[in-house]
Amino acid sequence: MDKLPSSLQERLARAEGSLARLVARASHRRTLLNQVRELLPEPVAGHCIGVEEHERTLILVMKSPAWATRARYLLPALEPRLRGLVSPAAEKISTRASRGTGTRSGKHRPTAARRSERLSSEARESIRTAARSISDPELRRALERLARET
Repeated sequence: MDKLPSSLQERLARAEGSLARLVARASHRRTLLNQVRELLPEPVAGHCIGVEEHERTLILVMKSPAWATRARYLLPALEPRLRGLVSPAAEKISTRASRGTGTRSGKHRPTAARRSERLSSEARESIRTAARSISDPELRRALERLARET
């Protein structure tokens, strides 16, 4: 009998179908984020928390509006190298602050309403579709919970 995977990471590595595509997209984004951080100078690189690709635009997601502004001033010098990271090449590169920044305490405590904003309805539906295709009941429940809570 096959040994059951001991972690969610191992289960995701065995994923198929919609879930496999979702895992591949997440891996691509993580790799792209690491490449972008390598091009950014410190301390700016440490405040780049995500990257998004949208309609041939590469968006650097920064921890706060202040860091987004600092990164934006660096873009003219970095643009040629940043464009080369994306295939097909990005036509535009921009920055934005992470959602949920600007709270008085400096710490973001997500409310139920905020959590529902984290994933688009399209992303939640992709997760639900992936969950329906999973035979492992524990993993299926975890994905269904993720689609509901995020």
